[in-house]
Amino acid sequence: MELQDILKGEIQKLQGDSPASTNAEERTLKIKRLLAQDEGLPFEITSQEVFHAKGASETELAHLAKKCNLYIHHVLAVWAQLPEYDEHLLQQTRRDLFPLLVQLRKHTLPLGNLASLATILYHCQQGQYQLAVQSYMQLSIGNVAWPIGVNVVGIHSTKCTVAYQHGKYE
Repeated sequence: MELQDILKGEIQKLQGDSPASTNAEERTLKIKRLLAQDEGLPFEITSQEVFHAKGASETELAHLAKKCNLYIHHVLAVWAQLPEYDEHLLQQTRRDLFPLLVQLRKHTLPLGNLASLATILYHCQQGQYQLAVQSYMQLSIGNVAWPIGVNVVGIHSTKCTVAYQHGKYE
């Protein structure tokens, strides 16, 4: 690192314009520019898009990912407009959602996760919050056997526990 770079960093610190804050500001401006490009686009997810996501073309999947991204940004904007919102919680949520939003923007989210996320957001848009929670649980837990040594967790034997006990999931 040259002396000029060190001095430039020190001057920025004294002026309150650190490289970290500059990067955060640049990222915020970039996000605002990208959202401004998409402003006015519909973000309502249809049942057809949700139920046919796994057989959709790349263009349709990119469109679905964009709708999911826009809807999440819409929900965050509505949350920020509420008079009793907790600013720290909103900022933490934005920070935690950032990797997901980047994957949606770059169309790198795996197809199964995109279909599950679209299902959750579709149910939220329809006001079917119980179905949204069920879809979230299916996304987070899944329907596969747990190959972690748990053989029996209830008094009834299920197809998954029998299959696990007989070594089909090992």
